[in-house]
Amino acid sequence: MATINPVDPRTANGALKAPVAAAGGGDVIPMLPGRTYLVIINNGGGAGITASIDDPASGSGQVEYSNVSIAAGASQVFAFKRPLYGKTPTANVALSYSGVTSVTVDAFGPLDG
Repeated sequence: MATINPVDPRTANGALKAPVAAAGGGDVIPMLPGRTYLVIINNGGGAGITASIDDPASGSGQVEYSNVSIAAGASQVFAFKRPLYGKTPTANVALSYSGVTSVTVDAFGPLDG
């Protein structure tokens, strides 16, 4: 499991896209309460994968994006508006994947505030 730190794209020159290789045991992304983030999962492999993203701060007990199919050679973009107050507002967002060969992740944010 690896920690992926989001890149803030609100700089004068934008943000350098710097994908990180997905970890076999999943990844976590630290996100601030009350802020909006984008997560992009890129599947550069030769077969489709499924990915799940869980924000424990939501308090709903449900995974926000559960078993989303990402086709071979495709990318999927996910948006999060973290709750300002939640069950665990400072907990990291967790990502899991059915496969990680040639899979990378981009994280951008916060996009507001």
